[in-house]
Amino acid sequence: MRLYLITAAWHSAIDLGQDVVESLRRADETRSALELIDRQLIPVAESCNLPEDMVGLRSQRAVVLAYLGDTAAASAELDSLDRYEVTPEQAYDIQQQRRIVERLARQRPTSGA
Repeated sequence: MRLYLITAAWHSAIDLGQDVVESLRRADETRSALELIDRQLIPVAESCNLPEDMVGLRSQRAVVLAYLGDTAAASAELDSLDRYEVTPEQAYDIQQQRRIVERLARQRPTSGA
């Protein structure tokens, strides 16, 4: 990922970073996954003005929050994506992420990190 950042391949860095987030979440390192999104990936997308990547990052962030048990924050994160103009693919992704959050909310009725 650092190579992509050094060479200004922003989209590739974010794509790879999102793969790492998913791997961390599956390895039960969910808190580390959230830190990667919050401390590295979202700041890159913001500083490079990449709103098309921001939608995917924030919807992925919502799922990570839900896996951490904070389904209220996860739902709020997904709701905040309404301010973006999304493609049909992004809308589908958000819908899928919302289903995951809702499923996790049913499994873990109490919210809060």
